[in-house]
Amino acid sequence: MQTGSKTDSCTPQDDLVIPFYLENANSSGRIIRLGESVQNIIGGHNYPDPVAWLLSEAITLAALLGSALKTQGKLTLQTQTDGPVNMLVVNYAVPGEMRAYAKFDPALKDAPFSENDYDSASLLGNGHFALTLDPGNDKDRRQGIVALDNTSLSGAAEHYFEQSEQISTFLRLSVARIYQKGTEGKAPSGLGWRSGGLLVQKMGIGGGDDASAPQDTIDLRSKSAVKEEEGGYEEDWNRVHFLAATVENHELLDPLPPLENLLYHLFHEENVRVLPETSIKAKCHCSEERTISVMRNFTRAELAEMIEKDGNISITCEFCGSHYSLSPDQLKK
Repeated sequence: MQTGSKTDSCTPQDDLVIPFYLENANSSGRIIRLGESVQNIIGGHNYPDPVAWLLSEAITLAALLGSALKTQGKLTLQTQTDGPVNMLVVNYAVPGEMRAYAKFDPALKDAPFSENDYDSASLLGNGHFALTLDPGNDKDRRQGIVALDNTSLSGAAEHYFEQSEQISTFLRLSVARIYQKGTEGKAPSGLGWRSGGLLVQKMGIGGGDDASAPQDTIDLRSKSAVKEEEGGYEEDWNRVHFLAATVENHELLDPLPPLENLLYHLFHEENVRVLPETSIKAKCHCSEERTISVMRNFTRAELAEMIEKDGNISITCEFCGSHYSLSPDQLKK
């Protein structure tokens, strides 16, 4: 654990989520900055810019939420709508492994767009936004769904927490496609997608059960019940919300300034405490073995209709684009 203070660093700080607590305001949050990870996911598809932009937002949001899982589990973010981007699916698996894909109106390929035209509300349209949490260990899955009515992704997430969890939430997501210098043995220099985000939430009386919190922080949060009863808690949240809203997009996207410095800049008067970070990377869990297992759920008649001219069945993973050519013999149970 660290008490928030400025640090000196010239090393790019990318592909990580940092959780934090604001002890003077009984609030918690996470801050994220993604570079290579989000580009690797987006780069595996030939998406039009507005689709890549929106999916980058969804990846950032899912990483902010999924990184709250500590030891195991999966989180899935999904939208299904009537807009130009009619489906988004993002999977987050502990410890920070992500994959995603989008379905969209082919007309977007020819539509002229500039970054100022990107608007997640208009791209999504009407439908629903769902978060599914699978904690593992044979525990029950949980799912929350809220309506999307020309609502942005960040607005939908804030509404989800307010409606389903009764938690006041501030959320800012930032995405840009910028020139990025390549690294030897990795991605070459060129235009690439970057994203960042800030999530801050008002914690309930006593702070709830959070295994990631240090004991002294839990004790301090427990004492906030008195302040809540005296009516000072809401004032604290209003102040923190105002401070969080001053964050600018370039601050979340710039890879060089340490995120700890940004947190200190925003919340130094709130005694910000920074906790261990979570690294984020692009990773798909598809494999030939898993694909065979899924295909064996189809009937013989259904499989027969899928056989192509070469006598095999071709399957392409929607998440990463990996291609599998399976013979009927491989699919026999």
